[in-house]
Amino acid sequence: VAEVVVAWNHCSYVARQLIRVAALMERCSHDAAAPIETSTTASLSFESTSVCSASAANTSAAEAMIRLGAIVKRTKAARTPGKQGLALIVGPLADRSTSDDRQRYVGGVVCEAMESEFEFEVRRDHTELALQYATKAIELHKIEHSQSLSSGEEPGSKEGKRSLARLHYLNGSILSALGRFTEAAEHFGNAASFAAGWPGLEAQILRARGKCLDRIKEASASHGDVCAADVKLLAILNANVASLLTSKEIEEAAAEAFSADPSLAVGAKSISWPVNDNASAPLEFVVTFPGLTHATSGDIVPAVVAVKSRLCFSAVIASGKLHTTVGEIPLLLPEPVLVEPNSVHLWKASVPLPFEMEQYQQQKAGGRSAEKKLRPKTSGMTRAAGACYTNKANASAIAGDDEKGGKAYLGGTPVKCLNLEVELRSADGTSNAGRRSVFLTITDRVRSSSNQVSSSKKKTPVEEENYVMSTWERPTFHPLSFGPRCIRVHGPVPDIVITDVTSAHTRRKVLEGTVNRILLKVQAGERETCHDLKFSVTCSNSMSYTEDGPNGPEPKAPIDKAEPIPAPKRVPMLVEQDASMTSHVITDEGYSLPAEWKPLGGESGQGSENVVSPITSKLESGKTAYFSFDVFRPMPLLPKVAAASDDVSCWTHYNVKLSYKQGRPARRADTAGEAGDGDPITCEMDGSVMWCSPLSARFIVVDDGAQKAYPSGSRHPSNIVPDDQNNTNNAGAYNSFSNDVGNNSGEAVAVDGEQIKVRCSLQADEAKDGLAVEVQKVSFETPGKDKNQDRKYKLSLVSTEGATDGTLYSKRTGDASQVLQQGSRLGVTYNVLASLSSPDLANSKRSDECDHVRTSLGVVTAEWAPIKLPSIDYNVHGPLPLLNPSKIKFLGPSCYIERAPFEAKLMSFPDSPKVAVPFEVKYSIKNQTLYDQKLSLLMSEARPGDNVDASDTVLVSGFVCGEVQLAPLESRVLCYSALAMRSGKTPMPALSVSSLRYKSWVINDGQDKPHHFYVLP
Repeated sequence: VAEVVVAWNHCSYVARQLIRVAALMERCSHDAAAPIETSTTASLSFESTSVCSASAANTSAAEAMIRLGAIVKRTKAARTPGKQGLALIVGPLADRSTSDDRQRYVGGVVCEAMESEFEFEVRRDHTELALQYATKAIELHKIEHSQSLSSGEEPGSKEGKRSLARLHYLNGSILSALGRFTEAAEHFGNAASFAAGWPGLEAQILRARGKCLDRIKEASASHGDVCAADVKLLAILNANVASLLTSKEIEEAAAEAFSADPSLAVGAKSISWPVNDNASAPLEFVVTFPGLTHATSGDIVPAVVAVKSRLCFSAVIASGKLHTTVGEIPLLLPEPVLVEPNSVHLWKASVPLPFEMEQYQQQKAGGRSAEKKLRPKTSGMTRAAGACYTNKANASAIAGDDEKGGKAYLGGTPVKCLNLEVELRSADGTSNAGRRSVFLTITDRVRSSSNQVSSSKKKTPVEEENYVMSTWERPTFHPLSFGPRCIRVHGPVPDIVITDVTSAHTRRKVLEGTVNRILLKVQAGERETCHDLKFSVTCSNSMSYTEDGPNGPEPKAPIDKAEPIPAPKRVPMLVEQDASMTSHVITDEGYSLPAEWKPLGGESGQGSENVVSPITSKLESGKTAYFSFDVFRPMPLLPKVAAASDDVSCWTHYNVKLSYKQGRPARRADTAGEAGDGDPITCEMDGSVMWCSPLSARFIVVDDGAQKAYPSGSRHPSNIVPDDQNNTNNAGAYNSFSNDVGNNSGEAVAVDGEQIKVRCSLQADEAKDGLAVEVQKVSFETPGKDKNQDRKYKLSLVSTEGATDGTLYSKRTGDASQVLQQGSRLGVTYNVLASLSSPDLANSKRSDECDHVRTSLGVVTAEWAPIKLPSIDYNVHGPLPLLNPSKIKFLGPSCYIERAPFEAKLMSFPDSPKVAVPFEVKYSIKNQTLYDQKLSLLMSEARPGDNVDASDTVLVSGFVCGEVQLAPLESRVLCYSALAMRSGKTPMPALSVSSLRYKSWVINDGQDKPHHFYVLP
């Protein structure tokens, strides 16, 4: 028996079964308290689980009902007038033209009932029934989708959109079949919104929607906000959908989209392309900034706009504008541009940057906690090359006085293009009068480093502009040479350069006792013009250790921080000249400022930011100007110790604050009047100078030959007799105190009434660094008096020229020795008579007391003036000559003066004896004490180390060895006869006389201090 199945009966059976399944699925979903989740179902997505859901069952029922209605209609139309049997069959014998055979369905009806069942299906409205099930499917889908969101499904997933697109498309098709085109158009619109990303489905939906809107247009002149032309426009603008359309469909849609039909002239059409659907955008564009990675607020920066057409038809771009993070920028097109499919176009644009960038800063996720953890990043080219890292000194130029607000400016504010808006017109060559324009807005595509972070998370989001990949990413049609896709914009930054030209000549050194002018040079940057240039200066002082640096001495931190270095005395200060002053200014420390000079910025002389001095009204780019300020440190009132070296030096640290208005070639001119000649800029410079003494002195006490008196029994440690008096090799061993007192290792020794010869050498140590001085006068003064000085001693200058004012040297016209340059010295020699007051023997408790005094041999005062440094562009700098010469005082060498117990002197000594002619040498020794004194005497004809026989030099006769007794106040003359044995310079035989009471030398002609005479032939 042939097995055949009637098609309409088969579809009716399937539809009934699917309706029952839908009812059961819906009942189960309502009755279940909670879904049973297993390890298998938990891993399934919403799309997978929705296949066995109530909404899916209702969808299948609606589709089956539509299929049943279509087959019933076909069956009814295919029946012959004389036959009531089956017309359509399915199965292996479906190709047979006529057959009355059939196989029953299990549970089916008998053959006689088939006709009545068919008539029942003919009378039913299957389309209306399908609409009911399809509508219920959408409602159930929404309920199921909301339940999936509560279980962790991500909102807006692709699976959910795909299902909704199919359901709305099904509803739209059913409604369109029922003639309800307005409702159908709405469902088609919803389906199109959910079908983005599926070009095939989207093309079918847009086609159906367009036909539906055409039917609405035929039925009524009013079409609302959406018309068929708009739907077709969306279809041909979508690059993926348009690729599936035929050329004829594209041509007809383009003609209708830009049609001048009054019914479509509802105003210009505006379309914003979805941000997440850039792949189907009709235009691909990129905006870059050539030759820039950073810019200054208020400037006009160039930009390049590249647009590639992905349209399948020709169009005209009549106008356009860029939407950037700093506002809208119009595209200045000289004329409408014809855009062909796959064509690329480049346009130039100028982006005017705002003067204030605060409102354009990116909002950070995480609130204040994230802002505190914000760190500068240097991964990207724009951050690394365009970052504006600044210290506190320049914080006001970037972010004002708010230091916390300055974090937002760290690296600058990124500026980029957000989207492109163009006006599209028809390219059919007809007049554009009355034709509709389409304003298309396309968002810049998301770059590859995009990492969006939810605002609820306390984490700073990744900035795309901070990475090279995203900043320099571009389409293949745009060259890399056109720059990055974003720039960093910071506030106006000073481009001016400040240079200390004086320190380059003096190695950061200044002289005490005179006014020093620090000359600074400012040079405007190549891309700025400086207006109303002013400056202020402040200073501070400290004592610090010093180390050598490449540009001169530099302050060094102390090694032991537990012992702080005290503040400097004779505080340096900033000064300014005032010719109207009639008296000297006295500081708080009691020092006097030079005539016609006063402190700057108050009595302390530390300057003030409120005291502003002008430099120039305008400084062109690349040009230079000079300005200066003056510093002064007084000389000490007390004399300085000669050749003393200090471990610490006095430093003055100055801060120069420069303010001006910055004009730039790229600065905006449209609002320049509001900011005057430019943006206010503040620039600072810090520097340091070390204070140095203008002169140093070195003293030497002359004690050689006959000019030096005998020690006369002085009890100074240097005159003590060694234990072994016969050891002549050690006769001078205890004369260990050097009379060169410049190194503070000892002191000079003199007896009462002795004339002390002193040599003083003045030198300008800093002349090697350009700080030369001119010595105008050198004079001698006695040390300051105390209450016991007149009773103890008296120092007086021994002058052979009758000078009574103590002048040792005075400036002479044309004398070059007064100028102390590098390596030169000025030497003066003078004699000082040291006298002790007469002893009062009657009131003296012990007449053998050591009556002595320690003092300096007077004070040497040098009057000097600095030598000017070479001027720089007619600007004087360095140490300045004052109206009156400066003075510096040095203490003379330290001296031990004693009233010796003896008075020893050489009474007679021949100037030039002859060979073999006898001559006499006489010594006088007087006991000035009230005690009997015993002296030890020894004379040696040969000196140790001479290697000469005594008979070959001088023969001496007289008392050459023994002891001498002296009564109180007794004098004795020692007379010797001598005979020279050869001519030439010959030393006198050494006479050594020592006191046995005081263990000291009275006469000591040792080999270190011999007396010589010249023997004639």
